Amino acid sequence: MSRQERRRVAEETIQVTHQGRYQKHGKTIVLPNEDYSAAILIDAKEAKRCGEVVKSGCSISDTPDIYVLDADSFACAEGMENVLVMNFANAHVPGGGFRNGANAQEECLCRESTLYHSIGGDVAYEMYDYNNRRKNACDSDYMILSPHVCVFRDLHDDFLDEPFLTSVITIPAPNRNGAAREVSPAVLSRVMKSRLRKMFAVAAAHGYSSLVLGAWGCGAFGHDPYSVAKYFYDILMDEGYHKYFQTIAFAIIDRGEKKNFHAFADVFQDVGTICTNDTSEAVTAVSGFYQTNHPFITYNFSQENISPENMGYSYGTTKNGIPFMAEIWEQTDGDRAVAFYLPVMEGFMKLEGVPLVNEATDTKTFFVQKPVKAFHALCVGMADGGMVDDLSVLFAYVRFLEECNLLAFSTDLQNAYAFLLTDVTGHDLIAITISLTIEGETVASTPLSWIPFHHPSPKRTHLRLV
Repeated sequence: MSRQERRRVAEETIQVTHQGRYQKHGKTIVLPNEDYSAAILIDAKEAKRCGEVVKSGCSISDTPDIYVLDADSFACAEGMENVLVMNFANAHVPGGGFRNGANAQEECLCRESTLYHSIGGDVAYEMYDYNNRRKNACDSDYMILSPHVCVFRDLHDDFLDEPFLTSVITIPAPNRNGAAREVSPAVLSRVMKSRLRKMFAVAAAHGYSSLVLGAWGCGAFGHDPYSVAKYFYDILMDEGYHKYFQTIAFAIIDRGEKKNFHAFADVFQDVGTICTNDTSEAVTAVSGFYQTNHPFITYNFSQENISPENMGYSYGTTKNGIPFMAEIWEQTDGDRAVAFYLPVMEGFMKLEGVPLVNEATDTKTFFVQKPVKAFHALCVGMADGGMVDDLSVLFAYVRFLEECNLLAFSTDLQNAYAFLLTDVTGHDLIAITISLTIEGETVASTPLSWIPFHHPSPKRTHLRLV
């Protein structure tokens, strides 16, 4: 999207906020009736009060779920309860370059929601006025808590079918590429950690049990992602602030080499949580994947598309930042299968036509040709791109799943098929379906846990997509 188009979307977002409604596919969608101008100014006095509340209060979780996700902040918030989202703010201008078409994290949050109406209001003005009048290389510790933020766009700035509410805390980092360029690393570390302590105290004192955080200051403000990840780790884990929250997600949309994502994944790898059915054998982050309930691949299914065979689904991202979606089903004969949905990876697709041989015997690897058909509930609304009938391509994706510890074979039988899809936002996917049991014998397994599908009334007609 061009800067000019982002400017247009910004003005449209302001208009939607004031009108309280928008149009999608000819339908008027009304925003929830809340005061979107509401803002709580967190000055030194309020920060101190929150710190005292936290010190006198009780922790709520010794072992919160901690996720490192290649995902949009609001996309994470949609799947969480009682959540506070961190806004990596400009200290001097509400929304930063929101109205001018900029595209950093704060600008994205403002385009997707009513946030600008809160941080651009009279209460929040004090923070920006203070920072503009009193020149300080690191700016001030002021923060703004926006308790009622309605999210009505997705990451691509498309309107949502159903808006949702969340809360946002606006917190500036020192600008190492601006006023703070001459500030010593020791001073920067002290300032960053102090602000994080205050932010966590504010979140806990105001009753939030879930947080969406991220690579704060690691973009245009020039902070080293490993240093920032370590600041978060030190305050949350070493100083014990993690005990005040049940869920902590680091939402890090990263391009290219994914340096920010990898920094946080590395720093938090000893505490990153993977949900499994058996916590005594919990899979840790170093095992290659992070599971979460937040969508990476956009799907579009309704209850009418769920059949009795569809048992559950799951989301996640591999340690190298590849998102996945999965679903499991049990067929009428009792056998189970799992389908993984992954982005099309060009390196794997280039293997088309390459002979697949066993290195030891120089013979073709054998895939059992038993059908693995079932009803793919998560594909509904996706465009069908046809079957993948080249074993080399299929083999590459299956090996990838094994390397990420998402899949393990217990026998020599590797029964799978794949087809290409395009999801409802235009992303190309490959869907790989693998037998977990064949005639009652377990041939493969996955450590994922599953979110149950909510099955419709059996009296209703089912639309099934194979």
